[in-house]
Amino acid sequence: MKRSAHRIFGIPLPFRCIAAWWGTVVMLGAVEPAQQTSYYRDIQPVFEKSCTGCHHPGKRKGGLDLTTFEALAKGGENGAVSYPGQPERSSLLEQVSGDKPAMPKKGDPLSTVEVERIRRWISEGAVDDTPEAARHFQPGPPDVYEFKPVIQAQAYSPNGRFLAVAGYYEILLHDLEGGGPMQRLVGGSPRIEKLEFSPNGTWLAACGGAPTQYGELQIWSLPEASLHHTIRIGDDSLFGLAFSPDNNRVAVGGTDRKIHVIEVETGGELRSFGNHIDWIFAVSFSREGGSILSAGNDETIKLTDAETGRYIDDVNQSVGKIRALLIHPNKDLVLLGDDTGLLRSYKIGPRVFAADDVNRNRDVNRVKEFERQPKAVTVLACNTNGTQFAAGTIAGEARVYDEEGHRLALINPKSGPVFSVAFRPGHDEISVGGFDGVLRVYHPKTGELIREWVPFPIAITTLQDRPLTLP
Repeated sequence: MKRSAHRIFGIPLPFRCIAAWWGTVVMLGAVEPAQQTSYYRDIQPVFEKSCTGCHHPGKRKGGLDLTTFEALAKGGENGAVSYPGQPERSSLLEQVSGDKPAMPKKGDPLSTVEVERIRRWISEGAVDDTPEAARHFQPGPPDVYEFKPVIQAQAYSPNGRFLAVAGYYEILLHDLEGGGPMQRLVGGSPRIEKLEFSPNGTWLAACGGAPTQYGELQIWSLPEASLHHTIRIGDDSLFGLAFSPDNNRVAVGGTDRKIHVIEVETGGELRSFGNHIDWIFAVSFSREGGSILSAGNDETIKLTDAETGRYIDDVNQSVGKIRALLIHPNKDLVLLGDDTGLLRSYKIGPRVFAADDVNRNRDVNRVKEFERQPKAVTVLACNTNGTQFAAGTIAGEARVYDEEGHRLALINPKSGPVFSVAFRPGHDEISVGGFDGVLRVYHPKTGELIREWVPFPIAITTLQDRPLTLP
């Protein structure tokens, strides 16, 4: 009898193949059990795709932050949202489940696979397996910049020798007289909003941070350019920054609506106070250091006792949103610039009304109103003795004035918004930087261009230099 070609050892070939395949699966299953659900690999990417737009440090809907495991574990306004091993008690799972899930409010609902991953992860104990390297990942600055970054901040040392320029995760410190190499001071802030040297030139402070993640104050010791302190403050950027006249304190303000006073030597917070109802963009000590002036989106300059944090008074009546303050170096005057282009100077002190003055809305401390700027004022600066000041604007201009408000020069490089302006001590020079990443140095009385240069190490400077790559 002829044997069928489809039978081997009396077993039909297809069934024998299936049996062999099943045996292999069983053997593999015995050797490699089902892999546990990973928070870092399986869960966090789901949150980043669908949840962290509304649940991050700067926008905690329901008090919940889903950007890190630690924040998730803290829960929201109503307590914990996940209970390890108990998916039926976890409101996190409940909110994303069902035919019409409550979350996310915007965008597509989570897929059934994604919901099941979350359920399985909670059932397995809601373990955090985030690698240590991922917890502290910081890209740092590039070796060279492919394009010129925006010049958000610059500052000269009191002797005019050094120029600090804000870069990406770094400060570029240039020696303008000694001919030494550029120093790159690398910190933890991808974006630096303000730079300032201490009055004696022994410290350099920078404030900024990572938007919606953390604010950061850096204090650098000079001339060795070593990082003395890094201080994380709040969960969003810091904008205002000022040294006290005695060099011992730094005051910063930002999105948390508070002023934080930090001791330079120890890095410890001496005090914090919250007299504002909106973001703070500008902070300054009074000339003698006993008071702090601050301003921002709530349109007023607040005067606060620097030692106690006691609110004294508003210096001015409400104007527009204030982006910049400037204290006169020799007089008790403060200059403000707002988002409507307004420039005004005020006497520093509480508002004092006469007993018979029935108009308590009068701007009693106002001294002078200067030429209105074409658009929002982004920065104010003055020379060492206060005889010249300048205002930079979104319109791409920097206008220079004498002490009385007579315009000396109109600087318009036609290079986009101006974000940083600084007078160089001991020199008739004012440098202007902004959107196009080029620093231009002018004579403050004539507006004549002295030089222009790029303060960053650049690999490719123009779009035309880029190699053409065809698919």
